[in-house]
Amino acid sequence: MAETTNGRKRRKRTSTKMRKRGRRPAAEAKASPIVQRIDDLVAENASLRAANAELTTENTELKGLFGQIERSLGPAGRRSSQVTATATRSSIVRQKPRATKKRARITNPGTVEKRRAALVKAREALAAKRAAKRSAA
Repeated sequence: MAETTNGRKRRKRTSTKMRKRGRRPAAEAKASPIVQRIDDLVAENASLRAANAELTTENTELKGLFGQIERSLGPAGRRSSQVTATATRSSIVRQKPRATKKRARITNPGTVEKRRAALVKAREALAAKRAAKRSAA
């Protein structure tokens, strides 16, 4: 055996003419069921594609009919279907309540005074608005 540069021994390869290799009937026998299975899958795929094309055209036709029905019902029909769809969706998918963020305490006394003054001003404006509303009514 010939040595390689890294010190390992390597078998000497013979040329392809020197090797004698006969046919392998066992491999061919195994291949024929595989080929048959592939042919069956191709045929099944073609039939499924045809069925899919039929269903797609039928779906398109039904969508058109549904659109005509919806348009004939007018705006009232559309609103009720939207409300129903929204109610159904919200009842199916229940959202988890968000975790509330805890605010950091305001430690700066100047900022605290500004916030208090803003709250007093907002309350006064709201009270004036309510008084104007009462006097108008």
